[in-house]
Amino acid sequence: MLIFLIIAASDALQAKVDGRCSNCHTMHNSQGRSEMATYGGTSGANPCLTQGDCIGCHAYDRTGTNNVIIIGDGDQKSRIPQVFHNADTDLAAGNFKYLADADDRGHNVAAINNLENNGNIFPPPGDQHGTGITQPGVLTCAGVYGCHGDRSKTNQIDAIKGAHHKNDGILKFGSIEESAQAPAAGSAGDKIGLSYRFLMGVKGGEEANWMGQSPGALVHNEYKGVDGPGGSSLTSPASNTISGFCAECHGYYHGNGTDETGGSTSPWIRHPVDIQLYNNYPNTEYQDYDTYNIDVPVARTTIPDTPSNAVDDSDIIMCLSCHRAHAGPYYKLIRWDNKASMSGCVVCHTSKS
Repeated sequence: MLIFLIIAASDALQAKVDGRCSNCHTMHNSQGRSEMATYGGTSGANPCLTQGDCIGCHAYDRTGTNNVIIIGDGDQKSRIPQVFHNADTDLAAGNFKYLADADDRGHNVAAINNLENNGNIFPPPGDQHGTGITQPGVLTCAGVYGCHGDRSKTNQIDAIKGAHHKNDGILKFGSIEESAQAPAAGSAGDKIGLSYRFLMGVKGGEEANWMGQSPGALVHNEYKGVDGPGGSSLTSPASNTISGFCAECHGYYHGNGTDETGGSTSPWIRHPVDIQLYNNYPNTEYQDYDTYNIDVPVARTTIPDTPSNAVDDSDIIMCLSCHRAHAGPYYKLIRWDNKASMSGCVVCHTSKS
């Protein structure tokens, strides 16, 4: 395999991704008459000369137990978060391994679910805007039928092209092993590489180790929220929030009129999101949630400079307060077993514990 080098002329050209170019790319996909683009058991050539597609890189070893793998050695290592691995050390978005247990435990991404139970639900529940995701094998990681990257691009790698090389330090919290990246917070959201986890238009603060090492009250992502649920569209997250992003596919869950949600005021028909936790309901059951709970995270109207362990009356209920983004061990991606326990509910609804 040929190894090619990029020499950065200034800090402005430094890429977020670390390590040798050849850790991720191959020039001709051929060495000794063997294919080189084989990450995750895949084969064939990929756009942008990558050695794997989304799943090939981020589900590199499905039988392994590492939630972050390292490719390369010495000071040329590349660290890759694993969205599918065979351990309960789940990253912030969860672990696609739970789809092997039941299809209702995660998003049925085509490249993963073709190995699983095929009990798919299409179109997405609350599909207000006509996503086109109407049958098995359509939902992808990125692109027009996926979540990450440019949602006008059909090819997944084309949809995130260049994003891994964007200097995204503005979004990062904490320290990164093998890196001198300084901690910094931000919520840019105006480019794919500066959007929270490559979710175009979403603002937030990213924990530098993907919450793969001892997540807790002071080690977690920070999510953007607003006080007041709004409308939604197919390709633009309302108010740059993570809940607004979910609404691109599940729009009827987030409406501001008398559509499927039944309006946006109490008494609610669906659990509210993008609304303050308790400022709108003073001296009630919610205000005893005052210390950040990693199992029931909240969003912030302003992303803090460092992850905060405090919860106050400006903080926001969001979709991810109750659900995982990728997959989890419980029904409908819920963060706790709500059929057996109220453990998650009573974090907010303290008087009902």
